Amino acid sequence: FGGSVRAYAFDPTFSEVHPDDRARLQARFEAMQTPGDDRWDVEFRVVRPDGTIAWIHGVGRVGRNADGRPMQFNGVSLDVTERVRAQASLAASRRHEQETADALALLFAATAEGILVLNAQGEMTQVNPALHAMFGYAPGELVGQPLGRLVPEAARRTEEATAAAGG
Repeated sequence: FGGSVRAYAFDPTFSEVHPDDRARLQARFEAMQTPGDDRWDVEFRVVRPDGTIAWIHGVGRVGRNADGRPMQFNGVSLDVTERVRAQASLAASRRHEQETADALALLFAATAEGILVLNAQGEMTQVNPALHAMFGYAPGELVGQPLGRLVPEAARRTEEATAAAGG
């Protein structure tokens, strides 16, 4: 984690642990002093010798003597810094995506212009209130309908006749 193996041998003061995580880690260590609470699975930050922050995932078990007193802590600690960074980036991206979707939904609902969204089959999947009102439909009535429903019958017949005549 940025230091020698010796530098990361157990330190009951948790000096390498980030100050914001130290109390939680110390409390977990103290809880494991009692028999029956022998496993740990914790994530915490450490401050590397160069001052950078690393995220550690520690998993292990307490080894006890015949009296039940802890004698050793066996486990593994993995540097999961890149995973934590990737998760934070993904969460930020999802928040931005949601904020954008919320803003578009407000715009979609509030605009006086008629707006619709079609799927690949030409069916309306989203229709704003203004478009419903423009064509005299109740809110939600056009969702799932083909776009042709908005074209007057006479115009459809004219279009079909023109297409049949080769024009």
